[in-house]
Amino acid sequence: MHRPNLMVCATDSGGAAVTAPVAALARNRGWRVTVFAGPASKGGFSRWGFEPLQADRDLASQVGGGLAPDAILLGTTRYMSLERSITELARHLRIPTIAVVDDWSNYHLRFQDEHSRLRLPDLICCPDQLAYREMVAEGIDEKHLIITGHPALAAVVDRLPHFLSTTPPRPAFFPSDGRQIVLFLSETHSIDFGSTLSERGQLGPFLGYCELSVRAELARITSKFYVIEKMHPADRRSLPSPKDATLGRWLMAPSHPLWETLWHADAVVGMKSVALIESALLGRPTVSYQPGLIGPDPCTASRIGLVAKIDSIGELSVWLRRTLGQAQRFELPTPDFASPSASANVLAAITGLLGTE
Repeated sequence: MHRPNLMVCATDSGGAAVTAPVAALARNRGWRVTVFAGPASKGGFSRWGFEPLQADRDLASQVGGGLAPDAILLGTTRYMSLERSITELARHLRIPTIAVVDDWSNYHLRFQDEHSRLRLPDLICCPDQLAYREMVAEGIDEKHLIITGHPALAAVVDRLPHFLSTTPPRPAFFPSDGRQIVLFLSETHSIDFGSTLSERGQLGPFLGYCELSVRAELARITSKFYVIEKMHPADRRSLPSPKDATLGRWLMAPSHPLWETLWHADAVVGMKSVALIESALLGRPTVSYQPGLIGPDPCTASRIGLVAKIDSIGELSVWLRRTLGQAQRFELPTPDFASPSASANVLAAITGLLGTE
């Protein structure tokens, strides 16, 4: 019996989050699985028991050589990436390619080349109908699209009963003096979109705010609690505490599993990260803070009603005071995109391209 040979490549954290559960399921079903990762995505695969190989420019030459995969599973990223090169090479070699979208944004950017032309894999796995419609609206042919659910968010829902029965270890870097903890989920908006009205970043024009302005505002109200700032996995900057933060009340989180960090926070403040959905699914009080937002709301968690969106420091202060006063966990119904079958749906799509049962 032929054991399918699956190559998996994701160079950013979001790509690893949605491909690692699928790779693990394939491995459990007896497939041969070879995983390639970059610095930002290595940890995402390690948590699923993989020891990923380094994804570098030489990887493309291996695809048509000794690796010889039957199919290639790819993450996506907003930046020009190795995943695009592999997609093009695989097309010439007639190796099926399947990409899994991890966020509800920047769809065209994920698949365009340096001339803004779409270079699509054979199949693109969408988390839900909303993403499907938005991708079609951005010019992606629906013949390439299939709705599978979101494997990473399905994994969060799958982990929840275990966390409820066996509390995960409290991160060692959390203060233990009893004062409540607000987790701030930072991003790279100042790089991606600029930090002032006159600027434009790598991905588009200024959003009206960025992680630097948001952390500065949040720092003004830290006297009653700790803020632990978790940098985006792709962010290599070393930022000092904001100047207005109450002395000793602003802490930078080291590398640590996100779910455990979310679980033990008393409240979670972010901007538009998918991690806000993870936080809400884990029952944490969560808010999207986007002061001065220009244009449509880019935060999926708030667009689909999972979390509230706040746009003023006064409103945020009131929300935190009310939320920290209650400090309770809540339960959400499982959204369609977090269905337990998400990883199996992606694997079934791969199997369909291979023409095997």
